[in-house]
Amino acid sequence: MRYLWLSLFIFSSLFATVNALHLQDKRFDLSGEFKYYALSPKKVQNSASNWVYETPQGNCYKLFGVTPTRGNVFGWKRIDGSCDMPAVWLFYYIGDFDNDGDTRFDFITVSANAQKKRVYKLLPVKPGEYFRYADLGFFNYKIEENAIEFSQGAIKYLDFKRNHKYKDLPQYQIFTNFQDAKEAGFDYLLDYSTYKLVLYKIVQTSGSNRIVFEDPQFFDGVIKIPVKIIKPAFGTADMAYYIAAFAVSKDTKKLVFDYGNSQDIVLLQQIVSCEDELQAPVCGFKQVECITTPCEPREKTYPNYCALRADSQARFLHIGACEIVKETNVSKLAASIYRFGLRLSQQLYHRQNLFISPLSIAGVMNMLYFGASNESRVQIARAFGYPPDFALAASYAALQKKLQVHNATFATANAAWVEQKFHLYKSYRYLIEDLFDASIYSANFLEKSEEMRKEINKWVTNKTQEKIKDLLPPGSVKPKTRMVLVNALYFYGKWQREFNKSKTAKEPFYIAPFGESVEADMMKAQGEFNVSQMQGFRALELPYKNEELSMWFFLPNEDFAIEELLEKLSKTSMQQIVRAKREEIDVRLKVPKFKLTWGTKNITEALQALGIEDIFDPVHADLSSLGRPIDPNANLYVGGFFHKTFIEVTEEGSEAAAATATVVTEIAGVPPVYTFYCDRPFAFMIVHNKTSTPLFMGVVNKP
Repeated sequence: MRYLWLSLFIFSSLFATVNALHLQDKRFDLSGEFKYYALSPKKVQNSASNWVYETPQGNCYKLFGVTPTRGNVFGWKRIDGSCDMPAVWLFYYIGDFDNDGDTRFDFITVSANAQKKRVYKLLPVKPGEYFRYADLGFFNYKIEENAIEFSQGAIKYLDFKRNHKYKDLPQYQIFTNFQDAKEAGFDYLLDYSTYKLVLYKIVQTSGSNRIVFEDPQFFDGVIKIPVKIIKPAFGTADMAYYIAAFAVSKDTKKLVFDYGNSQDIVLLQQIVSCEDELQAPVCGFKQVECITTPCEPREKTYPNYCALRADSQARFLHIGACEIVKETNVSKLAASIYRFGLRLSQQLYHRQNLFISPLSIAGVMNMLYFGASNESRVQIARAFGYPPDFALAASYAALQKKLQVHNATFATANAAWVEQKFHLYKSYRYLIEDLFDASIYSANFLEKSEEMRKEINKWVTNKTQEKIKDLLPPGSVKPKTRMVLVNALYFYGKWQREFNKSKTAKEPFYIAPFGESVEADMMKAQGEFNVSQMQGFRALELPYKNEELSMWFFLPNEDFAIEELLEKLSKTSMQQIVRAKREEIDVRLKVPKFKLTWGTKNITEALQALGIEDIFDPVHADLSSLGRPIDPNANLYVGGFFHKTFIEVTEEGSEAAAATATVVTEIAGVPPVYTFYCDRPFAFMIVHNKTSTPLFMGVVNKP
């Protein structure tokens, strides 16, 4: 198995360990402290009324035994006064631990008493009008060494340079993304999803002085770095300017450079300038103290996402609507990707092999959606069938989380290359970084468009295990290109029951109604499979070892009616097909081995046929939420939408990959033994079963 991960620099302190498979080798942020506080006249620790919760911001919440409501999260209410008393439990947030979309109970608690070293998982219990602390439902995990880390802070020394050109730089610079750092001349390879880049200027009257940074010390969000200045007996007396570069964990509050008799303090709360930013309202960004701990949201609507990030209090975001509550719904998003993929397949199928990734195409199109405005955005929403009250970004993020599977390799990555002179709005950059986990790279399209095309293609090749090469063809990236959005997918899975290679044999695969055929390596199996008999077609599920994933095969009732099959599939949901299946009936199965590469294809015309027209029109495109054109009289539009895929199906399993890129340009009835023989054109999909999301779909017209 091959796994697709980014390397991380990790410097951390080990505080506690638990024996839980899903928590292996993870780090969690402190979510608050649970303290005993004698509020009730009873003054006993097993009374729910005598406990308070202190958030990382220092606010206190009292536990009440009440039914949860929108303004009262699981019976917690904010109280006035200090929580200044010893902590009994330390709470850590572990993410959506059980993948149910509900994070109210996804915490682990660690005893604040270091001698006891107890670790508990918070379990859901139904709150009554009054209940004891003992009824809250904590499950004790066994301590096991090296199972889980709780990070106090992290820092890595990157570089230390001396140059007179640093004279005019400020004493401190903080970068939170690669593009800004590269534009300033500091292109360190750094994982900005985990770290900030801090540049610290040191001025010395003598260039002979030696500067030494000693081991850092950690103090609750503060990193103290002892600095020694070693002055030699003899040396030059010229003024010297130094720049020290550090990678610092994003949750660090400040750096203290300690010289013994003096200190320099760097505050790491990012100050974002929103000048020259788009001021169109972005509904639904509300400041809350922490969405993962008990709190009462304080509503505050911001002019845009940039302004939201500029507010140091808005570390955690709650996304809703200004006027209506927008719904986060993974099932609706998966269904929209399914329908869109089949409608697109109908446009692209011309009685030849076809293979696309609706998920990859949706990833790029959804990133474009947030850069589009007015009719351009409406057309994308209409083509995918997004309802008005649909929270697209939150649903996409939740879907990505659910698509993380085990015992099979599945990885997806988003990225954007942005012309260094193009003013990409911070609002848009932060949004795709935060909600789509996209990496942002600086590009020089004006002078090196061909080199940038090769760089993007190389990134895609690496992300797809070298299965997708040359996604962007020559000439697709031009000097007038301002941004390229890319999504890459890679999948490899083994069948739950592998085909017996000795039974694979050459047999005819019929490619025309009148007996015309080709020889194909036909894999054979007999056993219990899930089969669905639908109106006009049949479907069979072939599961992978990881039961979260399956390949589905679809055969039309009329031998060569693939067009009719795609039409019927587009009007039948994946849930309907699953509900209709007869489980584990005895089936004789034949499936050809096949290997195909589809593309690179510019699928612009097919997307236009589905109603997404304006973004491709130099005159009517409205991508005004992306950024400001270099030429103030120019307009932004999509100059191409490229897609390429690869799949190989064998006796062991299947391997598939896909990549999508869009170029934003500036211009002016069953027998005892059921037979399911794929010996004629058929359709297929690789489906994530829990969400019914089609990762890939295609048609084999000729293996």
